[in-house]
Amino acid sequence: MPAPSASSFPLASSPWLPVLDLDTRAERHVGLTEALTRAHRLRLSLPEQDEPAVLRLLLAVLDAACGPDTPAAWDAAWAAPRLPAGPVTAYLDQWADRLDLFHPEHPVFQCAGLTPNRGAQSLDPVSLSGSGGGFWSDALLAAGPPHPYRPWTPAEAVVRLLWLHAYDVGGIKTAAPGDPAGKGSKVYGALPGPIAQVTHLHLTVRRGTLKDDLLINLPPQPRAPGDAPVWEQDPAPVPVRERTPLGRLDRWTWPARRILLHTGGDGMVTGLALHDGDRLPKNHDDGLIASLDPLTGWQTTAKGRPWPLQVLNPAGFHLPWHTARLLDPHDPQGLASGVVTHAVAAAERGALAADTVIHVSTGTTQHTNQHRSVIYTCQTDTARLATARQLATPEARLHEARRARYADVLQKNLRGCVLTVTGWPPATIVSRLLLSGLDSSWADTVRLADTDPQAAAAVWDQALSAAADHVINTVGRMPDTRKEQIRAQYRTWSSPTAPRSKGGRPAARTYPAFGGTYSLSQISRMPQCTLSYITLRKRVEAAEPAGEDWTAAEIETIARGG
Repeated sequence: MPAPSASSFPLASSPWLPVLDLDTRAERHVGLTEALTRAHRLRLSLPEQDEPAVLRLLLAVLDAACGPDTPAAWDAAWAAPRLPAGPVTAYLDQWADRLDLFHPEHPVFQCAGLTPNRGAQSLDPVSLSGSGGGFWSDALLAAGPPHPYRPWTPAEAVVRLLWLHAYDVGGIKTAAPGDPAGKGSKVYGALPGPIAQVTHLHLTVRRGTLKDDLLINLPPQPRAPGDAPVWEQDPAPVPVRERTPLGRLDRWTWPARRILLHTGGDGMVTGLALHDGDRLPKNHDDGLIASLDPLTGWQTTAKGRPWPLQVLNPAGFHLPWHTARLLDPHDPQGLASGVVTHAVAAAERGALAADTVIHVSTGTTQHTNQHRSVIYTCQTDTARLATARQLATPEARLHEARRARYADVLQKNLRGCVLTVTGWPPATIVSRLLLSGLDSSWADTVRLADTDPQAAAAVWDQALSAAADHVINTVGRMPDTRKEQIRAQYRTWSSPTAPRSKGGRPAARTYPAFGGTYSLSQISRMPQCTLSYITLRKRVEAAEPAGEDWTAAEIETIARGG
């Protein structure tokens, strides 16, 4: 790939975006215009950690150019063989100068007139990790002072620039010239980049194209009044400023830092200026951010505040089933994500083919201190969410969410049982009381659930039981009798038939089913049941046998969806 002139590198036409071309089966680089006009024959070919920042740029361009503003318009765009080339090309031609990496007056995602204060190594993501971080690079250590770090091609620098805006660490920054917020050449209280502050979440279509992945992550809505991507706005001032995002286009292209790339005579990027940029107000509303940015996942705290969706356990390992709880709009923790809600709505309208398989990708940034000035790790994970057929069926969505929530309940019960029976201090063993080794079982469960919910429930139940047994066997030195005591307590607490309420209320009516006699509420919590409690109760009431008692076979047939 020839190196473009340092005086101009328009993102619309210069090859910088790594893709897989389905026509040639080869990887190559394209500009924004080709990426969008040929999105039906391309797939992104980026490392998982780079994809969120680049995806947001692509979505912002498409949305600003011709994004669907109604569900009907979205359905038409999804059914069309390709994205509309005319509006996309016209839009990128209109804003070509403002999307130029090296424009002398308004270089894209940069601030003209700054003096370089960092070397090329500051564009390497691992430079934000520090020597104590989780993904520190030996290459940076080897290239440390006085040895220069390697320069970047303009194509590489674009991706690194987007990454820096999205993930740069918080804390203390060098004050930009003339910034009134500077104190002794420093500014304090910088926030991490916008993606590093939240749980990023986007969807992908299995065996789909870039067109599919863009649209599945672009909920239809008209442009908010005043909303605009950064290249349509007046150039950002050099000083730090606090402000509220204008809309999702503004948020997706948020200028979190004041940056200016520095190039040598050969057009390679050898350094940069880096200062703090736009900040959210100190008491900003996370609910507003959640509503503006559909590419995020959220849950609700006990005090009713939005909080980034937790997809990692206390040991820092992914819980791939946790995102399935997003399929229940009434989840006790108030889980929500704009793109998941959008995909469910599209499936319910019948816009997605029933066998379309949707995966969900999450990204979580962990820092080493409260100032978030060093990244410990950036973890990404992709797991199957559901087919469109499942997304279109409320009972199937609810059942998958219930399976995921069941794992969280069992995890809590396991911890409680061990601590209750042993009396050990929680701080000394809580990290050893985590269910693990469940990733492949969850993948099998989600795959089976599309065609055989009973088999899916059995796989997941067996996997959870095995994981709990492993924890009990390895948590610490204790006699076998103590381990059996923990198992007995755990089985009692984790049974779907365990008492769930207190007080003197009348006992609920019970029915024979699955080897015992249970209330409908208890049956609805069993892995064998594919219906919600409300649906199960309605079907049982509608089919009440005249003058006869229910048989176990009849109740089991209804509970299984028959």
